[in-house]
Amino acid sequence: MLDFKKMFYIFISIVFLYIFVCVLVYIFQERLIFFPTYLDKNYQFRFKNCEEIYIKNNNENDKLHALLFRNKQKKSEKVVLYFHGNGGSLDSWGNVATDFTNQGYDILIVDYRTYGKSRGKISQKNLFDDAKSCFEFLKNEYKENNITIFGRSIGTGIATYLASETKPERLILETPYYNFQSLIAHHVPFLPVFLILRYPFSSHQYIKKVNCPIYIFHGTEDKTIPYQFGKQLANSIPKENFITIAQGTHNDLSTFPMYQQKLKEILHHSKQNKNE
Repeated sequence: MLDFKKMFYIFISIVFLYIFVCVLVYIFQERLIFFPTYLDKNYQFRFKNCEEIYIKNNNENDKLHALLFRNKQKKSEKVVLYFHGNGGSLDSWGNVATDFTNQGYDILIVDYRTYGKSRGKISQKNLFDDAKSCFEFLKNEYKENNITIFGRSIGTGIATYLASETKPERLILETPYYNFQSLIAHHVPFLPVFLILRYPFSSHQYIKKVNCPIYIFHGTEDKTIPYQFGKQLANSIPKENFITIAQGTHNDLSTFPMYQQKLKEILHHSKQNKNE
């Protein structure tokens, strides 16, 4: 004979456990999303042809830290504003600079708050505000339409938002999501992500307001942000601007000759009409 009272208590216990897990995820989600490497203010970078930059943000007590890499050939009129992924800091992300400096571009790579030498509290609003601050900083030296915005992984949402609010030369996204909410729901379908996630990063909405050429790179074997999400986001751009890297995973696209060739072609393609 079924013990309904016992079953009821088990059911209630499961419900409370589920709610408890949801509350924990809501409170500590930054620890589950962002994996920064902290750097002491006296840390010395090993990279050449770069300078350390501190950029003011919306909190007078905090500053963003960035590295500005100069190309070796000559003073460049063009620059890439690069938003990196959710792990590490500039001590490792600085390695991407040569992909752009070798093409005659300068590149500014910024660490998000809590990453590297950047300080302050991280939030979606602060990430967006900081992106705007970096863009305004670059406008002191470069023309707005000579700035390329580049987003990698989690940085694609930030990059797409910024491009929707400004007038850059182009927007390049590497391994993007359609929106962050759908990506998290894909990985943890048992959680009510739409209720607890404070970082929706709604790229699918931002991209509609972008008025510059958009290019997307995605690998077919990406398990972190599956290929389907990049393809879905690319529905609003010309098919030729969605570059598929066969057998590419989440962190190795730059090792493929096709990636390097397409990136070179994009960076040397003058801006014409939207998404051309």
